[in-house]
This record gives sequence, C-alpha cells and structure tokens, in this order.
Amino acid sequence: MRRISLMALLFMLLGSNAYALVCSRIQYSATGFSTTKAAESWFPETIPINDNRFKVSSSNPNQMIYRRQVAGKVRITQLFILLPNGNLTSLFPKISEYRSTGNTRYKCNKTSLEMKQQIGLE
Repeated sequence: MRRISLMALLFMLLGSNAYALVCSRIQYSATGFSTTKAAESWFPETIPINDNRFKVSSSNPNQMIYRRQVAGKVRITQLFILLPNGNLTSLFPKISEYRSTGNTRYKCNKTSLEMKQQIGLE
C-alpha cells in the first residue's frame, strides 16, 4: 500500500505539466532583429508557459496576459497575449532608442476562456 502511495505522489509531481500552456509558432517577423536567428531565439517554434503566470487583461476580460521581464542593460518586457480563439501574440513594446520588433503569433492548446476556467477565474 505504501508503495502505491509513493508512486501516486511521484506521478502527481511529475505530471504537474498538465497545467502548461503549449503554443506552436504560426507566424513571425524578424523585423527589428539583426538576424533571423536572433529573432528565433526570442520567438522559438514551440513555447511552454506555466498557466499561473497569466492574469486577466485589464483592457479585455476575455484575454489573458503574461508580462515577462528580461534583465540586461535595459529592462525589457516581453508580452504574451492569449486570445479567446487559442491564438497567442508575443511582442515587445517600443523602447526608446531601440528598433521596434514585429509581432509573433502562436496557436495554443488552450484558449484564454479555457485557461480562466481552469485556474478558477471563471
């Protein structure tokens, strides 16, 4: 019995990815980057994101938003906006003295409405 309990606990710990949002890139632009490889380093083909990083967007309650802070010479914020149709837009807001970048779109395994319900916001 003890062995079954330990196996169940281990399965729950290892299976915690059930709440991961997984998105596949469907469109991107290398605009603002020096090379395509540089753009792809910020916008990889597939991205897993932990659900609990998202919050409801203040401008649209049907959208979820995640702001990722990137430290460096300049503090940069990368935005991830999950839409009700399951698409995710990733972008960098314009920063003074830096080139503007293009937006990247992903198709995800969950919609913003499903995510809100899953994490108890609906």
